[in-house]
Amino acid sequence: MHRTKSTSTLSVLVGLLALWGFLAASQSGFAQSSNGQITGLVTDSTGAAIEGASISATNNATGVAYSSTTNGSGVFVLSQLVPGPYKVTLSKEGFGSVERPELIVRTGDHLSVDFSLKPATTKEVVTVTESAPLLQSDQSSSSTVLDNKMITELPQLNRNSLDLTGVIPQVQGKGPLSDQISTLGNATYLIANNGNSYAVAGGQVNGTSISVDGNQLQDSEFNAVNRAIPTPDSIGEFRVESGVLTADRGRYSGGVITMSTKSGTNQYHGRLFEYFRNQILNSNGWQNNSLGEERQAFHQNNYGLSVSGPVSIPHVYSGANRTFFFFGWEGERYNTGQTVVSTVPTLLQRDGDFSQTILDFPNGFTGTPDYAAIFDPYHISGGVRPQYAGVPGAPVGANGFVGGKICSQADISGGTCPAGNENLSLQSTLFANYMALWPLPNHAPGPNGYSNDRLDSIAVTRPTDRFFLRLDENLSNSQRLNLSISRTHMTNNIPAPWQHAARSFSYDHDVTGSLQYNWVLSSTSILDAHLGFGVAKLYSDGVSGDGSDPDPNIDTTTWGFDPLIVNNPSRTTNQIPPVLNMNGFSNVGGSQFDTFINQTENATVGYTKVMGRHTIKVGYEQYYYRFNENGGDHTGVAWINNGGGSVQDWQNPGDSTTGFSLAELMMGSSHVFQWGNWNISPYGFNEAAYAMDDWKVNRKLTVQIGLRWDHDGARSPKSFAPGQASPIMYDMTAKNVLTANSNWNWGQVTSAVPELSALPQPEWLTQGATGRVVLLHTPEYPQKNLYTTAWKNFQPRLGIAYAINDRTIVHASAGIIDQGLNGLSTDWFSFYYNTITMGQISSLDGQNWISELGPDHGLGTFPAQPGGTNLGYYPAISTNQDYGFQTFGQAGNPDQGGASTINHFQTPEDYTWDVSVQRQLGKSWVATADYTGIRGIHLLMPVWGWSTNNVPVEDYSLGQHLFDQVPNPFYGQSQTFNSQPTVQLSQLLGLSPQYSSITPGQATWGRSFANFLNLQIQSRGYHGLTLLASYSIRKTLTNTWGKDIQHTGPFFGGSLQNPHNLMEAYGVAGYEMPQTLLLNYSYELPFGRGRQFMSHGESFGYKVLNEVVGGWNLAGVSTWNPKGTPVIVPGVPGGQTVPGAALRESLAPGVKVVQSTNYSSALVDASGNFINQNPNLVLNGSAFVRTPDFTIGNAPFVFPNVRNPGSFFTDATLLKKFPISAEGSRYFEIRLEAQDIFNHANFNQIDNNMNSATFGGILGKSGQRIMQIGARFFF
Repeated sequence: MHRTKSTSTLSVLVGLLALWGFLAASQSGFAQSSNGQITGLVTDSTGAAIEGASISATNNATGVAYSSTTNGSGVFVLSQLVPGPYKVTLSKEGFGSVERPELIVRTGDHLSVDFSLKPATTKEVVTVTESAPLLQSDQSSSSTVLDNKMITELPQLNRNSLDLTGVIPQVQGKGPLSDQISTLGNATYLIANNGNSYAVAGGQVNGTSISVDGNQLQDSEFNAVNRAIPTPDSIGEFRVESGVLTADRGRYSGGVITMSTKSGTNQYHGRLFEYFRNQILNSNGWQNNSLGEERQAFHQNNYGLSVSGPVSIPHVYSGANRTFFFFGWEGERYNTGQTVVSTVPTLLQRDGDFSQTILDFPNGFTGTPDYAAIFDPYHISGGVRPQYAGVPGAPVGANGFVGGKICSQADISGGTCPAGNENLSLQSTLFANYMALWPLPNHAPGPNGYSNDRLDSIAVTRPTDRFFLRLDENLSNSQRLNLSISRTHMTNNIPAPWQHAARSFSYDHDVTGSLQYNWVLSSTSILDAHLGFGVAKLYSDGVSGDGSDPDPNIDTTTWGFDPLIVNNPSRTTNQIPPVLNMNGFSNVGGSQFDTFINQTENATVGYTKVMGRHTIKVGYEQYYYRFNENGGDHTGVAWINNGGGSVQDWQNPGDSTTGFSLAELMMGSSHVFQWGNWNISPYGFNEAAYAMDDWKVNRKLTVQIGLRWDHDGARSPKSFAPGQASPIMYDMTAKNVLTANSNWNWGQVTSAVPELSALPQPEWLTQGATGRVVLLHTPEYPQKNLYTTAWKNFQPRLGIAYAINDRTIVHASAGIIDQGLNGLSTDWFSFYYNTITMGQISSLDGQNWISELGPDHGLGTFPAQPGGTNLGYYPAISTNQDYGFQTFGQAGNPDQGGASTINHFQTPEDYTWDVSVQRQLGKSWVATADYTGIRGIHLLMPVWGWSTNNVPVEDYSLGQHLFDQVPNPFYGQSQTFNSQPTVQLSQLLGLSPQYSSITPGQATWGRSFANFLNLQIQSRGYHGLTLLASYSIRKTLTNTWGKDIQHTGPFFGGSLQNPHNLMEAYGVAGYEMPQTLLLNYSYELPFGRGRQFMSHGESFGYKVLNEVVGGWNLAGVSTWNPKGTPVIVPGVPGGQTVPGAALRESLAPGVKVVQSTNYSSALVDASGNFINQNPNLVLNGSAFVRTPDFTIGNAPFVFPNVRNPGSFFTDATLLKKFPISAEGSRYFEIRLEAQDIFNHANFNQIDNNMNSATFGGILGKSGQRIMQIGARFFF
């Protein structure tokens, strides 16, 4: 159908209006094109530039032509070329024409193709048959590209396109947790709040930018990847670029991962496929073999189709050379059998008899065991509890149960209660309701007589469907549009092994989309724009094993719970009891749920102008992020466990072997964590702008100069509506937060602890108590943003590509790269969930539970807030006075261990430099040596578990006195301080004595220095062989092991001996393997029709032989890491140090580290002999000496040269093609794929637990051959 000019113009206007309308409405942002570009110089035989030469690149598959003309300097630019094969034609009146019939443009390519025209009096066409350039002569960065042939031939057992990073030498680390969903069990929700573990060319872990068709896939909250990634059959090319990229590329660390999808052509094509896996195809795991266990039942099917071609409606519209589509669908059906091992109470324990409950075997399993000796924490005498008559504090149990028997009311009535137990606590009627939820044991227990005493079988199912659609529209010869949409939905169902046990159900629905528009305004002016979006929604019920199905026979309102639980407005069911969660037994009850919704919208506009030998490009980007989390528990209670507020088993004083959690709960002592369900929605805007110049100085030298500016806008809550979770912020600069009582002075403290007299006084005495967690949108803190950020984030970039000759090119680049603040988890640290933690004790008659807050132990009242109301769920705290009254004396954020978002974040930056040399060898080989250096500053890092209220090092000498109770300077100033006339001394020695725990959660305090060297040789189509062989060396020094909260590191969990020294753990990265040898290959065996041998023949014998030996391909990847990650120095078992700090072992005198043939290195004595002569062990306790308590050990955080074992594995595909059509476009393919095809055993890490019997040894072996059979039909 012919399109008129008016129709075309109208389409353009409508398209532009829609494009800009969406841009204005969404105010969204950043995206990067995955298309390619061809530039070059056109000269005559004397080297003079030719102006006005016409150049055209026509896509051989679609017929779409891209045209331009050379300017006065002989320069031309063809931009936004869809990857694929092109026919390039160049002509100029008075000169002969030049034609290149097969120039391959790959994802992100910037090809430099120069032409020389000769004068001609007659029409003359010169055909250039040389292959596409193998050298990157027009780019200063390094890149590795996999085309669709390589993608589809490599093993694809996980059917995840990001698995292709495993064949890229610049990338180390694992992908998103969605790759490992089968290992997560009931923690499926983690796929929504975990980023990846990729580190590219020395960049920060999870700092990589990942995009499809220019649309960035990661969210802002966790830098988690949207799961709607097109499957391998829909990916046209997979590209990884590293080093210093041009200024139009930003917000990354080390490098970027770019995928471009397949587009339709003028011919209809498609494929059908089926992949099958089960346990019979796999080897048994090494651990299963060692235990004599059989392979578990397993079944997985992946099947789908793809179809592409021109969009045509018979007699209405023909899309040939104009409109194309590509559609793909893949379904996965996964089910596997699992045996669930549970621990349920024994018959004796159900009856309150713990006389046969074994706690420990102090002398091994052959020795005399320690039996539980149950003591009553709530002894009743004369109708009261006498231990509560004195100063409130943790109750001390003084009365033991005769024969370990806790009596029930029936025992009292029936006379079966042992003498002496009558006046002790009875079995709680409320807990008896819980006891009825557990089934009876059905399996022989472990050595302690009760653990692992029940086995049940379940069937886990996980159906998944993925859809992809791409449309390409050639609006006119100068305007083009393409649209791609990807969608996936997955259901993960883990049934309960028995009624009231944990079950898990998760539903994941994700979609991403990209719209690209290109308008060639003239031969020297180009406008391109891009819109992108992504939505990832995960709902999970039964989070973390706290989820059971409703039981209509249960009514928890009649169980005897405290009214605060029964009347909680967040409770939506009375047919599921709050989950009982305690050590040693399987959970019962609970209905915890969580919903994560991540939304991204992005847009960019760029304008390119060719001026002489300069190609100038300017652009602006804006993007929008929104995160929503809606969760809680349908029972209104997060969990109940034993502890009576202390979360510890009640024990006989001085005896650490007695007490038992089940007995404690049976007596009515419990600990409840209760919350109001939450619904929070932080959102934010980021923007960027750039200007760059691609200067083609001459045929040999290209210079790329650029300046980029990025800004991370601080996130804000969606609303401040009543009842919504209030945003909070940790103002680290706040001074004089609390003032000591007028009747208190430091002399009272030194009188209580005389050793303090010789030490400096705490700084807060003169500077004031520093730091405060506050509610925002209040008179004191009226701002809506959760934090502030820097604005002056200018990033200069410089790159040079110099061709020494036509076979050797040198690249050099340097610049500053702003990583951005993606991965900053504001939902964890920026909101107050209106939660409450309380203890519960039994009522005087032992039949019910009574709530208590703090150590008031049954006083029956909750402390009042200054506003006059008692603490509860409503009304929500809305003033900083009330919030301080709740939190002073305890954690600054009660919900997250004191962690709160700090008031300011600096900009994470990488100072990056790169030098590489490329050398072409023959027609098909390229050798590359590439070095990248990165110095990272202000890196985002998790510091959860690290406290800003640290004890000064000079105070370590106080030892046990740090735990002494001293007069409280703030007694009575908050609900916690109301009941604390004394406070632990260590709390008063830091800068924030008003909190027991306070931490930023995340901060931009990270530093790094990385060096990465890659030596590689690559071939393209050398006698049927495509090969990428590389040897990489990397060394990263850092004090952070990742940017998001899921990547633990030195700061996480109090791992520093001196928390004041933020660089104490600066050293070799704990996640990095220093060397990698990688072989990535695809080889067409040279036999059969169309190949080197047996290519022709018509006889029957030839045809039979061709069917047998012809058409075979072998593809695979072999990875060898000679050395593993560094060994972390062990902590001191049972050692004591200041709160919030670590105590590491010290090296014995004379011990040093030398190279070893035994797992890379080992510890040796002063004479150079290995201390441990056993080749199966690497570390030995005699190499260490115990670091004295309250001191600092002499060993580093990690041993940089003592490495865990490395790894070796080979994944491979063997496939055979059966041609159906003579031209080869239709064929049938069968394939066998395998992970770890040689079933090579890889050793696990070295045991660095000093308490372990296997300390210094290797913790077993791992690795399992997993195989898959596939069949594909191409048409």
